[in-house]
This record gives sequence, C-alpha cells and structure tokens, in this order.
Amino acid sequence: MVKMLCYIILFIIYIINVNNKYDKISFVKEDTINCIDEYRKHFIINDVPITYCDVPPKLDLSSEQYLNLICKQLSKSNCDDKYLTLLVLIDEEGLPNCITIMDTKVFNKEKGISEFDASLILEWSNKLKFVPARNGDRSVCSYYFLTAKKDSTTGEWAFPSYFK
Repeated sequence: MVKMLCYIILFIIYIINVNNKYDKISFVKEDTINCIDEYRKHFIINDVPITYCDVPPKLDLSSEQYLNLICKQLSKSNCDDKYLTLLVLIDEEGLPNCITIMDTKVFNKEKGISEFDASLILEWSNKLKFVPARNGDRSVCSYYFLTAKKDSTTGEWAFPSYFK
C-alpha cells in the first residue's frame, strides 16, 4: 500500500513538472529554416512526439490562399517528389515561429525544386495563421505538420482539406 502511494505521488510530481516545463516554453527566434532542433527539444521525449494541449491548433481559413500559392509554385517546379511536408512551430498567438521543409530531396537541384521556389514556399508559409492550441483557458505553443501531395496523373499539387 505504501509502495503504491509512493508511485502515485511520483506520478503526480512528474505531471506537475511536465506541465511547469511547458508553461515556460518559448521558441528561439532565429533566422533559419531549420526548426527540427526546437521541435525535438520541446515536443519529443524518448523519440515519441508529445503535446501539452487540450485543444490542438487549427489552420485558420484565411490561410487557404497561401496553401494555394504554395501548390501552384510546386506544380511549376517539376519536382519529382510525391509529397512535401512542412513542420510549423506555432506561438501562443497562432503565428508561425519557425518553418522547415521536411523532405531534403526537395533541395536536389537536378530533380527537386530550386532554392528560389523553396524560399517562396517558406515566405508564403510564414503568412499562415492558426487558431492557437489551448491548454485549459490559455493559448500555448504547439506544432503542425502540413503535407502537400502531387497527383500522379496531372502533376498538380494539393493540400488535403484542412478546413473541414
């Protein structure tokens, strides 16, 4: 009985520490397109992605125009990839803090998109807006993965509907 009580107390202490750690999260503002380190630092424990929110972030409807611009640019680029995934770190206000193009093949100069296309994609991605994640009654930092897919018959790119 005492042993079980000790385990319960340790579990409660762990939960409180994790929650306090999340309250202190602030992303590093850097001029970089690589946010993987920040993502791993705040949202990966023992190689498992975690989240500290009751309500996950949602893409705001006003962002649809930028997703369409990204798809048009990808369609022009003749990229051989079938998927393009963006990792977006989102601040408490629902604004992108850092964006990374996850698939490194995209930067292959022979078959991937050019650095110019990649910079346009990142520029438009920075204009995305999100309904911020919530933990109880407060907004919290979070992350979001956006994946565009290339249609194998038409060669056109599209994001699945994030607005349903």
